Amino acid sequence: MGKETVTPMPYRGGTLTDDRIQPAQYRTFPSTYEIYLSDAGSVHDQSMQQACWWSVSVSDRLNELERLAPGWDGCNAIPPDRNYLSRARDFLSSDLISGIAPGPDLVPTYDGGLLIEWHTEVIDLIIELGPAGNTFYVRDSETNTEVEAALGDSMEQLASAFMKLGLGK
Repeated sequence: MGKETVTPMPYRGGTLTDDRIQPAQYRTFPSTYEIYLSDAGSVHDQSMQQACWWSVSVSDRLNELERLAPGWDGCNAIPPDRNYLSRARDFLSSDLISGIAPGPDLVPTYDGGLLIEWHTEVIDLIIELGPAGNTFYVRDSETNTEVEAALGDSMEQLASAFMKLGLGK
């Protein structure tokens, strides 16, 4: 057999190749954000009031995840907890997040949790809402750093990741 050519498949404003999302375009946003984490775990931005091009697909995906049945993975996976889905919907519709050009991926976990992920050439950011707690992971290839922490800890690194995502890095 001959070598198979892989054509990048369209993916929410970009292409999915080699398991990496390469956004087709980036937007530039203000470089100063007032970010804070409320007790409920929501991130808010006081400076941006922009509509999001990916909000419809994210809303559709959240609705799809709400309809998952027990064993959705072919084994014993628990459907995502509705509380996590509601918090994700609020978080993703906040002014700060809805202004980020690359749209997030939403991935259910086997234990009823939810992963909210962004992957660019510079930043990998994963936020996990789950029974074991709410955590985040950031890998920044510009600074060659990785941070994994509870949501609410290491806010400087989390804010930096969102800043770079908002600037199209």
